[in-house]
Amino acid sequence: MPAGGSAGTLAGIACARTSCVTGGSYYHSAAGQLPMIAAESGGRWGTAIPIALPANAQPKNGSAVIASISCPAETSCIAVGNYETTAPSLAALITAGHGTTWSPGLAPALPSNAAAAPDAYLTGVSCTSPAWCVAVGGYTDKSHNEEAMVVTRSGGRWHRARAIRSPVTAAANPTAHFAAVSCPKPGYCVAVGAYTTRPLDDEVMAATEVRGRWRQATQIRMPPGASAQPVAELYSVSCRSARDCVATGSYADSQSRGYPLIVSYSRGRWQRAAGFTRLPAGAERAGQFATLNGVSCTARTCTAVGSYEGPHGVAFAMVVVQAASRWGRALRIRLPAGAASGPVQDATLFAVACHATGRCAAAGSYVGTTDANAPEAMVVSRA
Repeated sequence: MPAGGSAGTLAGIACARTSCVTGGSYYHSAAGQLPMIAAESGGRWGTAIPIALPANAQPKNGSAVIASISCPAETSCIAVGNYETTAPSLAALITAGHGTTWSPGLAPALPSNAAAAPDAYLTGVSCTSPAWCVAVGGYTDKSHNEEAMVVTRSGGRWHRARAIRSPVTAAANPTAHFAAVSCPKPGYCVAVGAYTTRPLDDEVMAATEVRGRWRQATQIRMPPGASAQPVAELYSVSCRSARDCVATGSYADSQSRGYPLIVSYSRGRWQRAAGFTRLPAGAERAGQFATLNGVSCTARTCTAVGSYEGPHGVAFAMVVVQAASRWGRALRIRLPAGAASGPVQDATLFAVACHATGRCAAAGSYVGTTDANAPEAMVVSRA
């Protein structure tokens, strides 16, 4: 952790060839929850560094975090997240850099219909070059509705964010947001997230950008056996090409159990979502809540990470790999030395990044033995 920091967690990770960068948040007794970024060099992870917040940040922040990172080059990365302002409200956050050198955070201009003191956040970013990126998230409009938004960087400059229309089945107040975005080339992106069709019914959606123009988001059909009152979310997406993507998340089945959700975008069409039940041996069945929070695809395979519940509701970190178009059985991840055991154990992976060489790195958190209420940041890699 940065000096004076504790209770760290990692939410985003990006890799370029032989090095990776990860980001999340940590707690500082005087400054509250702050965003942090750590870099890998020569196979070793350095101490995380704090990211400077904009001038309107709350002196003791309660919700500042780096949620997603994209590194289009080994020495150039963009990270996004959010922080708490003095308004008080939530504001979107963008920073750029690499290694231990990062720019002070900035807040992008919101859509013209944003509320006077809106809540806004960014949860996903994808860059094809240092000068061209797309970030996604959500904001509140003048009618106090939550809408999904995208903000584009071109020519080295961030433009005003724009709202993306929710699917035609959306409620009047759709509570819509994007969680992740993947851009295989400039002007072609896929964003995924969730929205409401009626109170308490949370459905998943996706929107595509084609030739630089964003289309209205579309609803994705739930798997057979899903709850009649949907509770679903897509957290991550990875695209091999503009017409070939995989998205992951979670959903509730008809017995109120939570299972991972996997959706394929093939030849420009979204397929019906599929539930994933091949959890590691010993997984709880009756009251399960499992999720796949992150996914990363290369030309030959996809890797997804998340968590599942074992006996007594203990959360374990897991990874699952797709090869030859088939998802294998999920594997439980061994935790660092000093991790808690028994009923206080709690571990999950939030993001994964894979390189064409086959190397993957995933980021998340676990509970140590010193304080069950203070998570520890962790990274696991596959050579």
